[in-house]
Amino acid sequence: MKLHPTSDQQVFDAMKQYDAGVRPDYMGTSIRWHIAHPSKEASYPLKAIWALSVERDCRKFSSGKFIRDKLRSLGFICFEQKKSLDKKLQQDIERSRNDTSEARQERLRSAPRKPAKTMQAVVRFQRNPDVIAERLHMAQGKCENCKKPAPFHRKTDSTPFLEVHHVIPLADDGDDTVENTRALCPNCHRKAHFG
Repeated sequence: MKLHPTSDQQVFDAMKQYDAGVRPDYMGTSIRWHIAHPSKEASYPLKAIWALSVERDCRKFSSGKFIRDKLRSLGFICFEQKKSLDKKLQQDIERSRNDTSEARQERLRSAPRKPAKTMQAVVRFQRNPDVIAERLHMAQGKCENCKKPAPFHRKTDSTPFLEVHHVIPLADDGDDTVENTRALCPNCHRKAHFG
């Protein structure tokens, strides 16, 4: 039994297995640490990739410093994926809405007037500008969902304001192609994500 991958190729092979749908046993639902490589657009759950690369049961190790250091030495990036601030804020808003107005007002009296600041590392996709330009050209200024004209024009160039939405999100391994996009007005775009 291997204790750790001895080459980056073993880790790349594990990523290919993961892309093909292979999941290690007893993966669990808490996925905190992720792994990425500068040559790949996707990121992966660190524990799953380690388990696949060393052919071990996930219950027999944790994604501790030794594992992260070993993967970094092989050229990979390890990062902690905490709960999205937007998701946390939405949960906090829901809790606040379920409280009484009096309780909210009491908290507001002692709340700081200026919000705290946080720093966050994010993985961003380098989107193809030709996909965006072509999808907007195809829409001809009309939302491809509600069929209404764009709600306003951009100040910068007077073009109709529509947003290019990925039908299968890039984060879910969707393609950055014209076929996987739609030009949507801001309302329909929000509905596509949150409706």
